[in-house]
Amino acid sequence: MGQYSLDRPDEPQEHRRLDLQHEMWLLTFNGELHLSKIPAMKNSILDIGCGNGVWTQAMATAHPTSHVTGMDITPPATAQRSNVKYVQANAEEPWPFHGQFTFIHARMLVAVVRDWPTLLKQCWEHLEPGGRFELSDLVPPVHAAESEWDNDTSPIIKWATAVQATWRTEGLDPTVISDLDKTLEQLGFVNITHSRLRWPVGTWSNDEKERKIGELCLLNFQRIHESAGHRMLLNKNSNISEDEARNLSNDGIKDFTENCCSKRFFFDL
Repeated sequence: MGQYSLDRPDEPQEHRRLDLQHEMWLLTFNGELHLSKIPAMKNSILDIGCGNGVWTQAMATAHPTSHVTGMDITPPATAQRSNVKYVQANAEEPWPFHGQFTFIHARMLVAVVRDWPTLLKQCWEHLEPGGRFELSDLVPPVHAAESEWDNDTSPIIKWATAVQATWRTEGLDPTVISDLDKTLEQLGFVNITHSRLRWPVGTWSNDEKERKIGELCLLNFQRIHESAGHRMLLNKNSNISEDEARNLSNDGIKDFTENCCSKRFFFDL
């Protein structure tokens, strides 16, 4: 897993943003922490890319007889529950444990994982027979439901397209989440299912739950832009200046904030 494009998860502002993002996932899953069916008791659970540990801790609370391990390159320093353990590790490198898990969970990794075959192979090798693996993520980029704006004439989509181009120079594939089935099947995974969901941006949806998600989604990505909107466009291979990156990011978040309802922006999940 690569370096964080955003602030580190142990920094206060990013910690709060990850809590907010966790609330978005809870709303999306109707209050559930996951969609997979797992036994009610005595599970061994792994949370890949655990960030600030918000899902790890919540899962340990919901399953007090289970043991939950959170793995990240910058995991929390301490666990708040006795059935939680944090491990500092890169999930794309050999894992520092040999046990198997009942349930492996991963969320929001599209912007950090380069070697998906290696990561998924290790998931397979560390799953108990009959175990479950669940991956929840965005499918970039942001879209506009108003089709005339679903292109680079919208500054936020122009920014998002530029971010994806930068990701590709770093070995990241922004479309990989939609194309993992073959790799999973080759490893031996069966009963692969998909839940096609979306996050609206702002309060344009007629659905009450989606309006709440949309409020949080707008705030979440405003915070991302504040902390790293221009940095996500810059690396050693960038062909734009820092000022150009800032202007592109500022135009994008202005469009995102002011036009989210008129253009009906949304993210596929």
